[in-house]
Amino acid sequence: MAVMATIGTILATMAISQVILDSPIGRAKTNLFNQAWSNKPLPEQSAILLRLWDVVS
Repeated sequence: MAVMATIGTILATMAISQVILDSPIGRAKTNLFNQAWSNKPLPEQSAILLRLWDVVS
C-alpha cells in the first residue's frame, strides 16, 4: 500500500514538474541550468546535484 502511494506521489510530482518546465519561465530556467551544467567539470556537477537534492528533500 505504501509502495503504491509512493509511486503515485512520484508520478504526480513528475506531471507537475513537466507543466512547470513547459512554461516559458521554466524553459528559461532549464536553458540557464543547461548552459551552467555543460561547462562544469564533474566535481562541480556533483556539488550542483547535491545542492538540488537538498532543495528537493
